[in-house]
Amino acid sequence: MVMRKGICLAVLLCLSSVSAFATVKSQVSQTVINQGESIRLTIDLAGKDADSVDLSPLEGKFDILQRGQQSGITIINGDYQRTSELILVLLPKQSGDVTVPALTVDGDTTAPHAIRVSKVDLPAASEGGIELDARLSTQTPRVQQPIIYTASLLLGQQVYNGSIEQPKVTQGKALIEALGDQTKSQKYVDGQVVTVVEQSWLITPEQSGVLSIEGASLIGQIPAQGTTNRTFNSRYIDPSNLRRFQLSADSYELDVAGIPADFTGATWLPSSSVVLEESWSSDEFRVGEPVTRTITLTANGLTSNQLSSLVLPDAAGLKQYEGTPQLEQTFTDGKLSSTMSVEVTLIPSQEGTLELPALQIPWWNVNSDTEEVASLAARKMTVAKGNSITQSVVQQINSTQTTPLPETEGTQPTEPKSTDSTAALVESSPNPPSSWVDYWWLAVIAGVLGSLVTVLCIRLFPRQQLANESLSRSTTLSNAHTGNTDASKRAIKDACLANDVGATRHALIAWGQQVWPDCRNLNQLMRRVSPELEIGIAELQRQAYSQSTSTASASQANHQWQGSELWDVIKSYQPDADTQSRSTLVPLSPLHST
Repeated sequence: MVMRKGICLAVLLCLSSVSAFATVKSQVSQTVINQGESIRLTIDLAGKDADSVDLSPLEGKFDILQRGQQSGITIINGDYQRTSELILVLLPKQSGDVTVPALTVDGDTTAPHAIRVSKVDLPAASEGGIELDARLSTQTPRVQQPIIYTASLLLGQQVYNGSIEQPKVTQGKALIEALGDQTKSQKYVDGQVVTVVEQSWLITPEQSGVLSIEGASLIGQIPAQGTTNRTFNSRYIDPSNLRRFQLSADSYELDVAGIPADFTGATWLPSSSVVLEESWSSDEFRVGEPVTRTITLTANGLTSNQLSSLVLPDAAGLKQYEGTPQLEQTFTDGKLSSTMSVEVTLIPSQEGTLELPALQIPWWNVNSDTEEVASLAARKMTVAKGNSITQSVVQQINSTQTTPLPETEGTQPTEPKSTDSTAALVESSPNPPSSWVDYWWLAVIAGVLGSLVTVLCIRLFPRQQLANESLSRSTTLSNAHTGNTDASKRAIKDACLANDVGATRHALIAWGQQVWPDCRNLNQLMRRVSPELEIGIAELQRQAYSQSTSTASASQANHQWQGSELWDVIKSYQPDADTQSRSTLVPLSPLHST
């Protein structure tokens, strides 16, 4: 007994000595509290600025629920003294013996305060209490392998003003981000119905070694002891009957492994499954005619930003142009999956049998801890001869290919245009290909025949009837296109005259979808328009692909392409009348369940 008194006296002497050295007075409202209860820390500013108080030592141990300032006047022996106090309402984040650290106030310090936080054991959810559990998708991760941390809150009673705080990394380096929205459901636990609220976070280790994760926590309010929870289904609750509580889920300490030395891939992909798939717009291949190959990469357990662009192997006699990857990330039933889809345009430049090499992507199987390879098998392509227009373009390209451009001092030498890119148009030439001359004579003959037919119609049919039919036909066409195609054509005109390759491509696709609702890209549009417009679009595609592979700036590439030539073809092009009437039908879309 004497020894206990001696120990208590020594503790009091230590505390009094600490307070004696403190130059700023401070006090706490309570020194023994239950977990979930708050304390009030009062700091006597004594004329000091409240903004000068450094509150950073409180981080990690306390949540600051409220902050306020109180001023007043006291009279001592007839003397008036002004007082100013800073009042902080603090909520301890853990149970046990906790110390409110000394705070710096404009160069001076307050005294530390020791408090005891008693842990409150809530009953199980099936007994009308609250439980907070946590689980990890893996406890043996590798670096850059996303870990799914899921907190499950089981509620056997109503919680007011509750919020789930995300887990924290206390050692190591990792990124934490919320994964999806909170889900709410109900289930039976020991024969009782409880409410289950789940929230998941994605924790991605950025380095190997020890990774310590402090568990998620729940802060809320429940009815105080001795009061009945009659307001469980009520809309209102008396705040005076509520007490604050706090629960913490399990914490984890993981050993993050590094990238294996024997991994051969260029991009590190730690996943449970990686699959490569492909689809083709056509199984027929002709010289100079583009075919779209869609490659889809699906990886389980990876985020979408971990999927890099594909590296396509070269193929003789074949040009490949990779489009912009389309990324998608999903989180369903606690499983993360990401997909990257890339459209690759292939343009054969010669007849015969061409071989498209296999595409291989090494990845690391985190389940078997071994390297595997996702692949698309090699494919042999039988390429037929192109049409007459394509052949004339190919011949013109071959004829101009051998003439090198003169080099200018102070500039980089210009490479000759590749003969493999048969989708490209030849530059303006005073001597057009012979096939173009044939089409010109056909146009003249068609114009003469059209004039003769018009004269015969005027003489054979009454003038008023012809006028009515013409008015009815024009009204039908104008109703079919209520200005949308005009707006699209204006957009095409602006983009062409600005020599903007990207804007022209988007405007052409929008116009094509209005005329042909099932037309989704330029390759499909090229198969529907006139040969002249097909060649113009092919040149636009070549310019777009050359921009994506060239080291020159986009502005320089745009300047090389002259859109006025394409606009001259488009403004005089008119789809068939029956095609225009069909384009007004809106394609049906499947219903999405909510």
